[in-house]
Amino acid sequence: MAETMIVILQHFKNQLEKILFNQICDYNVLKKEGVRMFDYNNYLQKNGSMSFEEALKIFNSIFKILKCKDEYLHELWKEVIDSAIAYSNMRTNWNYFSREEKQEKDKLRTNYHNTFMINLKAFHKLTEQLELDTSWIEKLGSSEDRNRWGDFGGYILCIENIRAR
Repeated sequence: MAETMIVILQHFKNQLEKILFNQICDYNVLKKEGVRMFDYNNYLQKNGSMSFEEALKIFNSIFKILKCKDEYLHELWKEVIDSAIAYSNMRTNWNYFSREEKQEKDKLRTNYHNTFMINLKAFHKLTEQLELDTSWIEKLGSSEDRNRWGDFGGYILCIENIRAR
């Protein structure tokens, strides 16, 4: 199963790179319309960025933990997923909100982000109590780096989406 997942994720990564690095739209048209294209390489140069490979390593470390049959551990992971969905949905829609909508929804977006981070920290605390591998949290970095944690929430959903195939 792990080998199959690696093949699927590699295929997904290749497809993602094609989309990101090959312009599928005329940039000048997008520029005229005020749409900003996403540049993955540019993103990776920013402080607190996280590559797909980094996120996958962290996710796989967590996935190994989930082999533990503790029911509460799995409930907490479900809460992590649910809060990642809520936050990532808001974060995605953020790209399309007007300035007024952003002002109106800013506190809610922050609350969704905080909830995701609280759930992930609670999951980590339980893994400590169960004496499971907690090295993934160090790879994720300090919770002070909210952008990185938020990006990881999006990567979790991306990986889970592919894993569901």
